[in-house]
Amino acid sequence: MGEFMRLKFVEPLLPTLVEKPPEGDEWIHEVKFDGYRSQIIIDHDVRIFTRNGHNWTAKYRDLAGAAKRLGVENAIIDGEIVVLNEAGLSDYQALRKAITSRQHDLYFVAFDLLHLNGHDLRDMDIEDRREILEGLILPDDRIQFSQALPGDAKAIFHLIDEAGLEGMVSKRRDSKYRSGRSSAWLKVKSYMVEEYDLLGVEREPGKPAFALMADRKTGQYVGSAFINSSRPIRERLWKRVQEHAGPAPKGMRRPATQWVNADHVPVVKLFNPLDEGTWLATELSADGDIMFGLAGLGYPEQGSFSLFEMTSVGLPIRVGIERDILFTTDLPISVWAEAARRAGKPSRRGTHPLPRRPVWPRRRVRSQLEIPNARCAKSCLRPCRPPDFRCAAQSSE
Repeated sequence: MGEFMRLKFVEPLLPTLVEKPPEGDEWIHEVKFDGYRSQIIIDHDVRIFTRNGHNWTAKYRDLAGAAKRLGVENAIIDGEIVVLNEAGLSDYQALRKAITSRQHDLYFVAFDLLHLNGHDLRDMDIEDRREILEGLILPDDRIQFSQALPGDAKAIFHLIDEAGLEGMVSKRRDSKYRSGRSSAWLKVKSYMVEEYDLLGVEREPGKPAFALMADRKTGQYVGSAFINSSRPIRERLWKRVQEHAGPAPKGMRRPATQWVNADHVPVVKLFNPLDEGTWLATELSADGDIMFGLAGLGYPEQGSFSLFEMTSVGLPIRVGIERDILFTTDLPISVWAEAARRAGKPSRRGTHPLPRRPVWPRRRVRSQLEIPNARCAKSCLRPCRPPDFRCAAQSSE
């Protein structure tokens, strides 16, 4: 058969958000990277697709070149495109800038293999798919393998949380690859919480309402966050603020603001600083009655949140873990945590004692793989062409 078989984009498997990591030996655990979910397709050329199937190959020229160096005839690789900050952690905010002006800072972290050399691998167990994938990845290149983290799930998540990483993804060892949302993959996010006093709410017609906040110890104004939740919840908060109206704090002049009496100051909780002055989500509790939560986590009043831009800078960012834990393993989590500990708070000028390079540990790459009881496993590193084998992910063009 002379016609060329072109691989098509595969809708990704999406993990389900849960509050706690699953326990038990039937799960493998990986770091949840803070980047763009992407899919590399290799056949007669290299294409890189977004999670929604948009072809962004032109934006990822360096990564496409790295994919060519894998030396496979054809493949579909699932993973995350990330960029590292000065602390060696994946930095979502820096990703857009890197795509347009710093291609050399982009990395593709591969965590699953859906197709290889004419074989559809989606019906194989994930452990088998990942073992084959690990054997393909070249050391010290732009494409890196997402290592599984051994040990107790709670202990792993504790390390991830302390290291300042986004979270953890747990996958059933025997799970097949099925497109769409799945309970076979579970994700747990790591949230850092800071509390501030709510000074008042700024509300103007046609504009989003803003919560004005102060440091709980000093009472000093630190910034504002727009309230992005349902109208009924916003009205409840506004009513509560009006019930406890008070004078403006000294030095604060904002005419469209309803200030709160100092004796009835609600607490504002801010989750996950993404960089100086930027927070991922917010929870407000007005005298314990109103709560704005993170969508999907089961809080009493769930809101739909996007980024909340703080007007101040220099808010505390926690990074690193205790030194006596750092050297018990050579996994990526330890290396990143050590980099974060040494770095402290990233500098706005970009100066940093660590080089801007990936901090994944070196590891041995196997040239031959023997995977028992796995369909096509022993032959999947060799090319396979129709009509002997026709892959469900292929189409004729």
